[in-house]
Amino acid sequence: FVVGGNHEGLNTEAYYNTFNSPTYYFEYGNALFIVLNSMLGQSVSYTDSTQYHWMEDVLAKNTLPNVYVLNHVVTRDDYQTDHNMTDAEADTFEGILSGYKTAHPNYSVNVLFGHMHCLHSWQVGGVNYIVTGNGASKFYVSHEQGDILGTGTIAIKNGKASFGFDPLLT
Repeated sequence: FVVGGNHEGLNTEAYYNTFNSPTYYFEYGNALFIVLNSMLGQSVSYTDSTQYHWMEDVLAKNTLPNVYVLNHVVTRDDYQTDHNMTDAEADTFEGILSGYKTAHPNYSVNVLFGHMHCLHSWQVGGVNYIVTGNGASKFYVSHEQGDILGTGTIAIKNGKASFGFDPLLT
């Protein structure tokens, strides 16, 4: 499954012709996956202003206990590399998901990002945020800060989803 990013925004017609819509969702086992489009302007709303309303509609209908939201651009950049959304948009993004988690305390809500090409995570309002864009050998942070090349994985076992990371080299 593909998550469009800023480089795909350079030729959105080619992206649409190859992969169809960059905004979609699907269910797998007991997990809901929501994919957002932030190809333009490091912004979900600038790229397509209807996406947050659409995501709220998808979440309102969800009955699956594991929720993953995938988006290229991160809500925060703890390394000051300017690869993040604006603070106002990050508040909108995180506010929707924190509100959803509050209403569904037994659900696991996770967000996977790329864009910064590092391994980094934090939590807001019970929602886990994970930067896992490590498939490219293009890094914005030092090795000590998480520029580890590898692959992020999601495993669903006994009804619980968990995120893992397999480094290319150990």
